[in-house]
Amino acid sequence: MTKNSDTVKVTNAGNSPIVFTGPHNGWAVPEDFYVDGNPLGVEPHWFDPKSELRRHEACDWGMQDLFNEIEHQTSDICLVAAQYSRLLVDINRIPSLIVYEGSSETGEHIHGNMMLGDAEKQKRMDAYYTPYHETVDKVMQDTLKKFGAVIWIDMHSFTPVWQGEPRHVGIGTLKLEKTVLTNKAEAYLEREFKDMFVPDQPYDLAISPHREMNGGNLIAERNNLEYFGLEIRNDLLGTPAQIEIMAEKLVKLAKTLL
Repeated sequence: MTKNSDTVKVTNAGNSPIVFTGPHNGWAVPEDFYVDGNPLGVEPHWFDPKSELRRHEACDWGMQDLFNEIEHQTSDICLVAAQYSRLLVDINRIPSLIVYEGSSETGEHIHGNMMLGDAEKQKRMDAYYTPYHETVDKVMQDTLKKFGAVIWIDMHSFTPVWQGEPRHVGIGTLKLEKTVLTNKAEAYLEREFKDMFVPDQPYDLAISPHREMNGGNLIAERNNLEYFGLEIRNDLLGTPAQIEIMAEKLVKLAKTLL
């Protein structure tokens, strides 16, 4: 089953206990949030998936392409994909941190996010944050009711370079603690990706401030689920061939965890 809305797309719901979420898949910014003709007052190329100048602050680039390919390869993984840019509202953060006034890497101002009042933040929360979280909660509860369990992987990508320093990690994991599921997943990832895989990278979710900031933890708590995420360096999702291979490996991962 596929469900579409302005804020979130759900594909293959109810087909298996496996759910992949993509809170940073989208890059859209509604025209209501343009400033001086530009989305959130920054250059349009930040949000352009075809531009070499696109910015990671706007979207986890490559992730929606990966979701599309996973959908093509199998109907046994439910895919939940956010549609709007995280610069509009970051649905993967706790409610007090949903709007960024500046770039997390360079500090450049996001003019359309500067000095927002509580009413404007609440408006964005009601329009974009809450619908995503409510949709994810419903998928999790429906899946749990049907299958008695949910195998949930929260999907993200990261840049090959951060603040001028190259990142040599290709695949990383996000977890709060080691469990049977995380041990099984990480053993598979180590076999498949060898030295490119490093657990708890590019950042360790189990330590502050990441643990407290992460909106995925709220989903886990509300639904009594284990949080587990993957981080994929986005240059490994740069071509259709790379995306096809990555999707094949993640479909195999999902089957391994069943």
